[in-house]
Amino acid sequence: MTVRIAALLLVAAMLMLPPGAGRAEDFYRGKTVTILVSTSPGGGFDANGRLLARHFGTYVPGKPTVIVQNMPGAGGGTAVRYLDHGAAKDGTVITIFNVGLIGDSLLAPQRTQIDFRDYAWIGSVAENLAVCYLWHSVGAKNIAEMRARGRLNYGSTGAGGGAAYMTS
Repeated sequence: MTVRIAALLLVAAMLMLPPGAGRAEDFYRGKTVTILVSTSPGGGFDANGRLLARHFGTYVPGKPTVIVQNMPGAGGGTAVRYLDHGAAKDGTVITIFNVGLIGDSLLAPQRTQIDFRDYAWIGSVAENLAVCYLWHSVGAKNIAEMRARGRLNYGSTGAGGGAAYMTS
């Protein structure tokens, strides 16, 4: 597991360098990297962010200081939007968010107002599988048919929960 994390971090460090920054070691030496966690402290995303922070600075050339900042809100959208509005654009700020937000941006772009084509994906701390299923009586066999039906009601753990991202 440690070798896998180290490899991911090394690739992430190389991809985060801005053009003309020179060697990664020179760029990251003396810098602080902020990992924005898009949820409140104490949950799985927070634990993954803190685990990443613990190892990130060790494996990135230049050994930057790494801090974790929780920025909950808008189902994770607050942290992602901060990358555009306030965060340094030099590779020293990254975010961890529920990838369900990507699906929500495709199914309900007017609500999400995030275009993920504007961002660089540097890796994943965990693998997630998203599945959408409906009871047979609904009669939809694909997403297009499901959307054509209009609103569908289903249960969720709460507003901003994983299943809530997939509503349209």
